[in-house]
Amino acid sequence: MSSFRLYIASSLDGFAAPSDGSADWLADYPAEDMGFPEFLAGIDTVLMGRRTYEQIRAFPDWPYAGKRACVLSSEPMADLPGGAEWRGEDFAALDVAFQAEGRGDTWIVGGPETIHRAFAANVIGRLELFLIPRLLGEGLPLFSWSTGSRGLTLNGTVGFTNGVVLLDYGVAAEPAGSDLE
Repeated sequence: MSSFRLYIASSLDGFAAPSDGSADWLADYPAEDMGFPEFLAGIDTVLMGRRTYEQIRAFPDWPYAGKRACVLSSEPMADLPGGAEWRGEDFAALDVAFQAEGRGDTWIVGGPETIHRAFAANVIGRLELFLIPRLLGEGLPLFSWSTGSRGLTLNGTVGFTNGVVLLDYGVAAEPAGSDLE
């Protein structure tokens, strides 16, 4: 059964990235030290917005080789790397499609717009938030658009020696609204 997961880092002051959207601020906190390889091994599909995709394509290597990757965009896309496909559906339709296909867990990789749309469609079942012991002062807020009121159930916490804290939550479904604007 498909489950959408939001696995993401935030500064203590609530920013997912500096204003330029870069991930450089995370360099002192290697994901490998906090269980990322094990997390990724348990993911069936990586789902991202077009802007995130374009940023990731600038990396020297495609980081999701061997994984199914879906890029959300209202405009069809070509020349995607192996294993990647364009998807034009909204999150509710993707949820239905992935469940019908018998897909496993889907990791939502994206910025505030993608996260907002996923919350609006009530597809996020799990929120794994890594609080990074850093204050960015300004940047891209993790929850820059209203996600509405959400009930969260704490599944557990993990503290790392580098000061990072993982907060693992189950996300309660709320009355659905359209994720299209």
